Amino acid sequence: MERPDQKFADAVAPYYRAVQVVENLNDVEDEIIKMAVNVGTSKVQEMADALDVPPQVVISGSHWVDAMNHGVHKGLALGALQKELGISDDETVVFGDYPNDLEMIKTATYSFAMANAHPEVAAAANFTAPANTEHGVLQVLRAYLEGRTQL
Repeated sequence: MERPDQKFADAVAPYYRAVQVVENLNDVEDEIIKMAVNVGTSKVQEMADALDVPPQVVISGSHWVDAMNHGVHKGLALGALQKELGISDDETVVFGDYPNDLEMIKTATYSFAMANAHPEVAAAANFTAPANTEHGVLQVLRAYLEGRTQL
């Protein structure tokens, strides 16, 4: 990342395991598979529209827009994981909240949109979980593991 300030580093930390500050992103000598842009909440759709050129662009959070190669998405990764583990869509549970989760949502029978999810995700998912702010994923999984609900 180009921004060296700690406040921004703290905002990035929950999403990325390894982050390195560089003076100029153009100097990075690595294969770039995704670019995440942090913008103001009111500007997310505007930025997504502005970036919608050859790469695939999706809104990934209230302040985030991701740009990546076409065909690269969470659904592809989940499909590869399902194949590796020998499990089907009917044996898969996923949770999503922003449009970057849409392809993943379509890959699992037990797809949950968080209660505070983006409208596109809410429409695509088969079920609704409580909001992220209420630890919705944990609530659903705990209820299932304790036998209080079935998937």
